[in-house]
Amino acid sequence: MAQRNRASSPSPPGSSGCWAAEPDARGQFCAYLNGRQVADLWAGDDVAGDDLQGVFSSTKGASAICIALLIQRGVLSLDAPVVRYWPEFAAGGKADVTVRVALSHQAGLVGVEPQLLIAEMLDHPAVAARLAATVPHWRPGKAHGYHALTIGTLMDELTRRTAGVPIADLLPGRDRRPPRHRRLHPHPPPMPRAGSSRCSRCSRPRNKPKS
Repeated sequence: MAQRNRASSPSPPGSSGCWAAEPDARGQFCAYLNGRQVADLWAGDDVAGDDLQGVFSSTKGASAICIALLIQRGVLSLDAPVVRYWPEFAAGGKADVTVRVALSHQAGLVGVEPQLLIAEMLDHPAVAARLAATVPHWRPGKAHGYHALTIGTLMDELTRRTAGVPIADLLPGRDRRPPRHRRLHPHPPPMPRAGSSRCSRCSRPRNKPKS
């Protein structure tokens, strides 16, 4: 975000209806086209253009693009069983689970038992091995549940098995970016205390009244 004075922070044109309906809503949007900033908008109570926002699940979208590239190249098929690429995945009754089911949050692999420790969650081979050995929490393809902490491992392992590299290395345009942007960094370094005042506050959404 470009540096701005808090007192002059504008609301995006046409957003007044949104902010009236959601008085607790706050947001920022910045877009670049061919390296040139074409939009820099922010709105909401006590929000400035240079505030730092928490961003969740942003790497899932980038990973999905990599999966789409593998499908386009013909090295991965949505309707093929996962075990074609990842034989160990057959354990726990998962031999017939297709890539399509596994990557659409229907595989019943929302977690493992016993639960993963923080150190384990950052160790891809360890998490992949645990998922491969896991018995699904429901019959794959018959229910849906958000695989918040496991979908990344599923996509990454399929990429490693088919492309031979971690999914971050397959990110489109990675080599054309400045070095500091060549890899996805879901765990950034600690922020200096001096920068903590720029962090936007978070609040739980209020329940909407029943109509």
